[in-house]
Amino acid sequence: ANYRPETLVRVIDAHRISDMATVGAVYMGLAEAENFEENVVPNLHLYMIAGGMSTPVQMMRLELQYANATFINMYGQSEAAPLTMVRPSDLVEKRAQTVGKALEGMDIRISDGKGGFLPQGEIGEVVARGGNLMNGYDKLPREKQPIDENGWLHTGDLGCFDEEGYLYLAGRIKDVIIRGGENISPSEIESALNRIDNIREAKVMGAPHPIYGESVEACVTMTDG
Repeated sequence: ANYRPETLVRVIDAHRISDMATVGAVYMGLAEAENFEENVVPNLHLYMIAGGMSTPVQMMRLELQYANATFINMYGQSEAAPLTMVRPSDLVEKRAQTVGKALEGMDIRISDGKGGFLPQGEIGEVVARGGNLMNGYDKLPREKQPIDENGWLHTGDLGCFDEEGYLYLAGRIKDVIIRGGENISPSEIESALNRIDNIREAKVMGAPHPIYGESVEACVTMTDG
């Protein structure tokens, strides 16, 4: 609640901080702070983005603003973190559009929702199994736990793998908007909005509609106020 970009600028400058891990919104806010170019850009070199990946457009903007920087998308949950990440040596296209490959010791698959797994390129729920998963939620009955009988954590996230094993996220299962019987992914619309030059951030959600069941709504932050 007390976070201020100006405070972070002073801390980075005073301690010559070179690496940082936070959510994308902090990086975007930091770039607008006073003395950003003098006190932040020369110091920071490696930026890890967690708690929700940045869109490709946002990532490209950040790499232009942070001239000496390499940005890395990471993916995980408090219940299992991290699951995947890109590497600094990956091409910018992979770093901007994916959350990388599974970490060593992690088995990441795409569930078909019926106990099986989908092939490369098909979108389904991301499930994970490995040594850094929680045992389960305290005092929650077995049948309500997100970890199934085979040890797979059901993340609730939608995604798919490309031919090189990079994971692309496609939104949350519960966030899918059903408009007149059509399943609509909010993240696809957010990506389209974020490609518009004077839009800084966009959040898309469903709202009740008397005819279609749900309508598609967007909250937008403009760069020019």
